[in-house]
Amino acid sequence: MSTQCSLLLVDDEPEILESLRRALRADGYELLTTTSPTEAIAILANRHVDILVTDLRMPDMSGLELVTHVRRNHPDVARVLLTGFATLDSALEAINEGAVGRYLTKPWDNDELRADIQDVVRRIEESRRPKAASTCTSTDVRTHAVLDAAELSPRLRETGAALMTGASEKQIASQLGLSPHTTHHYVKTLYRRFGVSSRAEFMATVGVEEKQEGSK
Repeated sequence: MSTQCSLLLVDDEPEILESLRRALRADGYELLTTTSPTEAIAILANRHVDILVTDLRMPDMSGLELVTHVRRNHPDVARVLLTGFATLDSALEAINEGAVGRYLTKPWDNDELRADIQDVVRRIEESRRPKAASTCTSTDVRTHAVLDAAELSPRLRETGAALMTGASEKQIASQLGLSPHTTHHYVKTLYRRFGVSSRAEFMATVGVEEKQEGSK
């Protein structure tokens, strides 16, 4: 990003915050930390923050409550949940509902953590670039209309639209700034929501047929 990217790290355990700081400080981010979700809300109200990374399970206010507040009051802040395996289902539910863009698991691998945050930064950069003039076709419009009508979360709609282009899960992960695991979960969730088991069935259900080589 043209200016230093700022991260707000929230966890009620000081040692976790210090571990996150050590893992991320070499990448040149402005790192803000707090053990209090209430203080995090005050920081967000008074300072520019690009990315919020918050623990899911905290005593005074849960990470879900915090990201819900941030989504409502600071929608431009990217939101990442830090969770243990015991609360993984809650993190996935938050992703499906659009409250967060991704989750990180404890304990983490520092290289994977850094790569995940870099993906979030790249997505922010892409979202802030000037948009090219729209070249949507009637097929594109129809696809998005069907996905919108299904009342999907923003992330699921984006994944569904990417699936319709023929992109692989790896390509979708790169395009949307998601981890491969999260992308695979999104795809399976879409298949479940539309009652299908493959991309071809998904495309047929959405109502757009795949182009065939040599078609008239």
